[in-house]
Amino acid sequence: MSGPKVKLATCLLNISEARNKAVINKVIEAAKTAIETNGKPGAAVLNAFVDPEYNRSVITISGHLPDLETAVIGASKEAFALINMQNHEGGHPRLGSVDLIPIHPITEETSLEDCGVVATNISRKLVQVVNGSSFFFFGHADAQKRGLIQRRREIGWFDQTINASKIPDSGKFVPRFGITGVGAAPYMSNFNISLDTQDMAVGKEVLKNIRERSGGLVGVSGMAFPHLDGLEVACNVDMFEVDAANDFHKKHLEAGTIEIIMGTFWRTKFEVIEKVVEKVAGALGVKVSGESIIIGFTPEKARELTLNAIHMQKSSLVTSLSSSHM
Repeated sequence: MSGPKVKLATCLLNISEARNKAVINKVIEAAKTAIETNGKPGAAVLNAFVDPEYNRSVITISGHLPDLETAVIGASKEAFALINMQNHEGGHPRLGSVDLIPIHPITEETSLEDCGVVATNISRKLVQVVNGSSFFFFGHADAQKRGLIQRRREIGWFDQTINASKIPDSGKFVPRFGITGVGAAPYMSNFNISLDTQDMAVGKEVLKNIRERSGGLVGVSGMAFPHLDGLEVACNVDMFEVDAANDFHKKHLEAGTIEIIMGTFWRTKFEVIEKVVEKVAGALGVKVSGESIIIGFTPEKARELTLNAIHMQKSSLVTSLSSSHM
């Protein structure tokens, strides 16, 4: 990676609202206000992706670690005030008004430990200012370094029911706010592909062929949801460090399905995921419809935009709310 040596991180803030644009804009404004408090913006809101059918938005906030922390707290505080989970409806799993606060390094100088500190600071400070907010930790914010999927499974996120035996890691659970996942992990890209079918069996077959846990692609997990008039295969594509002793990693390294992204971190190529989905769905007589969607940005693009925004002293690059490819 070329450019200045600086610690930067990104948060893909997931909130449970996409139908009320006024709410989303207020959350963005709250982030901007927090960023501008110090007089010299050290972070920026890069993008806001909204999906009205899922009733879920992803707001990308990025910057120097202290400034990012302040911005995410400001945005989250506003989201908690405006989004009532007891009234929420949508097609995507969720358990919190602010459903996910993941902190990802986007420069080699930023460690996962750095991001873990930011994540735990955010939860600690939000518990103090939002009475009733509660959090579960994952990744480098979690003492056991458990992954997001494992923690979501333990909490009950996939079943949409809080596991009463699991006490939040921070705060006290209140139904109005739900529970929020907060943590630190290598950059995770959200990559969604639409299929021209409503047959969930097709979605399950596609998932079986792309998920790492079933022998598919390295660092890829996913779910399939009814979306518009078809199915959407929603993939989480994690960065990872290649393990030379791992036969699965070696197989994909030799096949050229993965690429180095930042420092020692690799990622499965988006075009590889797309080709596998097209092949599996095609064998079942189903086509991919429309363009694949990257929600937010790749870490490379997030880094570039963040440095430019800080240089230009812009607290936000958002000009509209997007629901299409970044």
